[in-house]
Amino acid sequence: MEQIKVAILGGAGFVASRLGGRLVNKDIIFKKYDIETKNDVNISSLNIEKIDSLNQLEGAETIINLAAVHRDDIRPLSRYDDVNVQGSVNVCDAARKHGINKIIFTSSVAIYGF
Repeated sequence: MEQIKVAILGGAGFVASRLGGRLVNKDIIFKKYDIETKNDVNISSLNIEKIDSLNQLEGAETIINLAAVHRDDIRPLSRYDDVNVQGSVNVCDAARKHGINKIIFTSSVAIYGF
């Protein structure tokens, strides 16, 4: 089976934590990135608002973008646009710069249940 290099942005979140387990089971090589590493040595610090930070994606074949702000109490409200919109534009620009032709974007405002 061919090895795939996958960069998971928003890697400290709930969805990414479950996704990582599935990728391990499929022997897919991946790396998780997040603005908040939660002192997890398996997550590298990356901020999608900072274009230079995205140079870490060089060498990846696929980006899974789960990075977002999504709380109801985010202030100022412009943070939603700064991170969720402009941050995604930055990710697309970085992908173009580094020749990454696959981006998977998904978003969940909240996950409920067990």
